[in-house]
Amino acid sequence: MPTLDTQIHSLRFTYTRHTHGTGSGGDTIRYPLNEYTSAQTLSASHYMVLVNAIGGGITVTLPAASAHKGRVYTIKKIDSSANGITIDGNSTETIDGSETILLTLQYSYVTIVCDGTEWFIIGGEYVKIEDILQQIRIELKEANDKLRKIEIHQFLQTKEKVK
Repeated sequence: MPTLDTQIHSLRFTYTRHTHGTGSGGDTIRYPLNEYTSAQTLSASHYMVLVNAIGGGITVTLPAASAHKGRVYTIKKIDSSANGITIDGNSTETIDGSETILLTLQYSYVTIVCDGTEWFIIGGEYVKIEDILQQIRIELKEANDKLRKIEIHQFLQTKEKVK
């Protein structure tokens, strides 16, 4: 009997496209939806992947890009724990230039696509906190530099008035 850590929940997501005009018929497209509580390597049978990291950090490894041109995955963190979901490119392959990306917030997700060489983020609610922190550092440094110049200018003006 599989444990919760190894059990895979296969669900189906249904999208219905309705045509415009007099008819209301449409095409039903079914996408595989899987939920995991342990490390996984994705394959061609995956599309939407829900990851529950309540038991500890989890790595989701992407397949080799060379065999998956045009493949799209959506990977979402569904638990509220502080444990991260690491999405790892195969070997040295990159995702938007990085070998890994990290989902740390509940309900954060990325949708990625493969061009046959590497992976690209094309959507999602994923924040690279390092980028935000770097931007804040730059803006604080610029503000401090301006303030220093103003203080020096005011000091020099005060010094000249004293003479």
